[in-house]
Amino acid sequence: MFFRRSSRGRPDATPQPAGLPEPLAIDAISPFLRSHLGLPHLNWDEALDHIDSATQTDSDADELAHAMIAGWVDALAHTIQSKYRTPLERWRSIGVEGLAPKADRVRLERAAASSLATIGRALTPILGDPNEHPIAHITIIAAPTMDAYYDLVDAYRQDDGHVASSGGIYLGDSSINPSMLILNVDRHAFEHSIAHELTHHALAPRSEDAGDLPLWAEEGLTQMMEERVTNQCFFTIDHETMRRHRALWSSIGLAGFLHGDTFRSPEDGHQELSYKLAEAVTRSLLDTRPADFFAFARACLHGQSASAAAMEHLGQSEEAIMLRFLGLDTHK
Repeated sequence: MFFRRSSRGRPDATPQPAGLPEPLAIDAISPFLRSHLGLPHLNWDEALDHIDSATQTDSDADELAHAMIAGWVDALAHTIQSKYRTPLERWRSIGVEGLAPKADRVRLERAAASSLATIGRALTPILGDPNEHPIAHITIIAAPTMDAYYDLVDAYRQDDGHVASSGGIYLGDSSINPSMLILNVDRHAFEHSIAHELTHHALAPRSEDAGDLPLWAEEGLTQMMEERVTNQCFFTIDHETMRRHRALWSSIGLAGFLHGDTFRSPEDGHQELSYKLAEAVTRSLLDTRPADFFAFARACLHGQSASAAAMEHLGQSEEAIMLRFLGLDTHK
């Protein structure tokens, strides 16, 4: 379930898969849209009021919300085609509402399906059997141009640094309509972007009382899932990288890393080394203590604080784990 508050005008319409509601027509969805830089976005405050008043059961509410999301993507496709003069195609599956440039739609659809299947299997020890606990429904939009991408992102951006050089972004603030935007300019990289952002989506809280993984564990898993999906591994850690790690974290401490601040820091090297340390530590724990790491991750997602989960399942604080990996632990 992705909802509960806690035809006409469709470009390149395709047959609707069994079990999916028909999208609302563009004129029917228009009252629930807001415009930003000339592009339509769902106004969920108004949409939720309408869904609450128009439905009696959770299943009916789910179906109407899904129809509204699909209608929004149709409206977005129509507007993007007009504004950027780029032919687009829609695709729909049980797990995805998709929109992509016509030339790349088939490849993107296959990449999304492959990523969801691979991620679901790989994260079974954390999330459970994907047949019983499927990854939640998501909207995937591949922007045809850089201008289109940044115009779309601008409606959700909260700070200038977050998307300055991104090739994709996961918009998970709304549990009702989680979405991901992909920049389609580099056609050799979008499989990596899809796998990366879909992993963030898979690990996102599934209910109001659910918890989050600490950012270092989530980013570590996300980078590893990206490599698993694409069968391309670029991970290395050499003496020079370790020297840089020790110099940085000895200087500024690990509090910013553990709180997630250094992943967004504009300071030279902070972002790069944060992501590298996250992946290196996550890999190390999965290599040496997989059952303990999985128990730690499950506890976090079930609402336990990362600090408490680390002590219970990993036997030491998060900071101690990082210091030991870096060889900076003075209490061995």
